[in-house]
Amino acid sequence: MGSTMVLSLLERLTGAQLLRDVAEFLASFDGMYAGFRDRAEAVRVLLHSQRTSFVVVSGPAQEPIREAVSLWRRLHQDDFPLGAIVLNRVHELPAGGSVRAEVLEEALAAAGAADAAGLAARASAALEEARLQALRDVDALEGLRHALGDPPITTVRALVRDPVELEGLARVTRELLPGSLPAPAPA
Repeated sequence: MGSTMVLSLLERLTGAQLLRDVAEFLASFDGMYAGFRDRAEAVRVLLHSQRTSFVVVSGPAQEPIREAVSLWRRLHQDDFPLGAIVLNRVHELPAGGSVRAEVLEEALAAAGAADAAGLAARASAALEEARLQALRDVDALEGLRHALGDPPITTVRALVRDPVELEGLARVTRELLPGSLPAPAPA
């Protein structure tokens, strides 16, 4: 009886046609909810199936590592199938180890370089910075292994340029899946 009074009042204020339009609009959603529910269930089943495997990708910096550890643990807790972790943009240790600026300066002076001392100091500092960056990345990798109990981890080396062209993407693919693509022919 109360709803009849409310509907009667609304009909007088807005007109019967508006109420019929609103009722028809709401009724049109009736079959959609079941479809949404069915698709959500199908996605849930697929995400938990043996055909699915989650790969967590992270950079070697502290915050992305923390987020990757959190995501990996959450996926594990929710029983999602876990594949591997990809640690992206990992810097390699420069070959040859540390070189003292004095040794570089002598070699540059012998080669006839102008401002051998300044060039040697800059080169030595750049080499040391590259070495420290690589060591930080090794620490990040080991921290990731330790935090998650040694999961499968694949690393992708840091590239000079982001892989936005076909060759760059092929290089990343070769890093992720060795032997999947032939190496490019020498230019």
